[in-house]
Amino acid sequence: MVALGDVFSVVAVLFGVCLAIWALMVGVSMLFSAKSDRASEIIQSHPWGAFLLGAAISLVAGFISISLISLPLPGPKLAGTLVYLSVLSLAAVGSGGLALLAGERLRPLDPALSEFRAVAKGSAILVASGLLPLLGWFVFVPAMLFVSVGAGVMALLGRSPSRAGLAVNPEGV
Repeated sequence: MVALGDVFSVVAVLFGVCLAIWALMVGVSMLFSAKSDRASEIIQSHPWGAFLLGAAISLVAGFISISLISLPLPGPKLAGTLVYLSVLSLAAVGSGGLALLAGERLRPLDPALSEFRAVAKGSAILVASGLLPLLGWFVFVPAMLFVSVGAGVMALLGRSPSRAGLAVNPEGV
């Protein structure tokens, strides 16, 4: 039998996790604005590339992480934990770009929105849509995670657009 306190505990934990994910998305998009802008551009221009790269990285890193964590020694457990935390940190950068993109698409609907409010509302919509039973849990959240990991990797390892356009003048003028 489930007591009312157990239900309240589950709801409180779910609310806390959602609030933390929302704050992470908004915080990363504001603190690392250049990389989040780059991740947003990548998601907009190459969504399937980001999805496939993120899926490949997440699945390989997940397999390695689970394999290491299942070993009885503390060293491999620590290494496995570091592997999945590094993938989640890449996803944080990509999710900042996803939050910026959602905010950009909300601004034409309400021109009075500031950039911060648009990003905050876009992040809230993305987090809340992951709460939808079955479709949100098993389709939307993994897709958002894969796109975030792929965009985060591309944003961190790719050349920035400002430097890509710079070229050395061969004439020296």
